[in-house]
Amino acid sequence: MLRLKIFSSAAYSGDIEKLEEAINTWLASACPIIRQVVQSSTAEEALVVTFLYDDGQLETNTRKASAAVPEAFEHGFNEQDLDLADEEPTLLPDAELPY
Repeated sequence: MLRLKIFSSAAYSGDIEKLEEAINTWLASACPIIRQVVQSSTAEEALVVTFLYDDGQLETNTRKASAAVPEAFEHGFNEQDLDLADEEPTLLPDAELPY
């Protein structure tokens, strides 16, 4: 599931180093899967950093799904003729251009 996390320098009295430390601490502890980061400022000249991230549940479900082997791969391709050199290529239909 996508989540949103917002950090503002106003919460740290405008101290950018404290803001950076807070972001680094959150990144190290949560280990989020970052999808997008946006940096902006407010009218009060506070720096705002916004993270769009996955909360990890999606990753767990993806791992479970990818661990399952599709049925097509459980059977060998030994009986299949995989040489496609003899087949004619598929041609696209002619199209009239508007100009």
